[in-house]
Amino acid sequence: SEDNPINNAFDDLLALDMPSPPLQMHNTDQNQLLSDGLNVTENNKKSRSSKKSKVWQEATLKTSKAEGSNTTFDWNDLKVLYRTYPPKNEGQNDVMLTVKIVNYSDEKLQGTFLKLREGNQSIELDDVGPDESVESKKIGPISINLNSYATEIRGSLVIAGSSVPLKMIVSSCIFSLSPIYGVSQEDVTEMLSSGEWSSSSSKIETSGSTDHVKIKAILKQFLQAHEVESGDGLNCIFASKAIGSKVLVLIKGSGTKAIKVDVKSTDGDLAKAISTSMKRIAL
Repeated sequence: SEDNPINNAFDDLLALDMPSPPLQMHNTDQNQLLSDGLNVTENNKKSRSSKKSKVWQEATLKTSKAEGSNTTFDWNDLKVLYRTYPPKNEGQNDVMLTVKIVNYSDEKLQGTFLKLREGNQSIELDDVGPDESVESKKIGPISINLNSYATEIRGSLVIAGSSVPLKMIVSSCIFSLSPIYGVSQEDVTEMLSSGEWSSSSSKIETSGSTDHVKIKAILKQFLQAHEVESGDGLNCIFASKAIGSKVLVLIKGSGTKAIKVDVKSTDGDLAKAISTSMKRIAL
């Protein structure tokens, strides 16, 4: 409802027109919360082991550069999704990928394979029937740049002798994130009014058929975050931290086909990188 206090507070946080007055912290030591430690009480190994990605992101197809003998096929009738498996250990720069081809056309896709420039890899895929999808086996290892928030992986998708350039972006910015536990909505307001924060906004397109609980679970897993509190529908706040930085992600949706994302961080580059990476999430 319009008078729901969580929704009203959520709107205030999204706006952030002026700092809120200091509030009493709830079940959390204020100095500890606002320090780099951020009250992380869970085992870091547990957080690390939970980073087995279940999130699909959408690859970019450069259809204007498609070429080959099959001139009747419309590349817009398919989607290429990819799932990233982060490095198993800290400091490693190798990831694995799984690729999914979703066929929205009325014809069967045959002779389908993926060519990646990285390692000159060629991955053959099963045929894909109309309104069906097929997943590859794990691809890799693929080296990424850990000094950058994102690494581009380029290649091409080949179907029945025709090909289209393809780009996947590995969001290494999320690999270092971990949840901030024990934080309330009041604590979030205090955090935002007590420091310098940068903000970056984006939207995630949805099919409109995925339920809110599942969407929140996907976003929580992608961000390696603690869900602070929820309002009606998709409204929620996620809290994460990276080395030396704090991250708050505010989600707002009302059942439409787009979810508003507002990423706030004490690191402006990190906020922008996370916001950009979330646009590619496939819901």
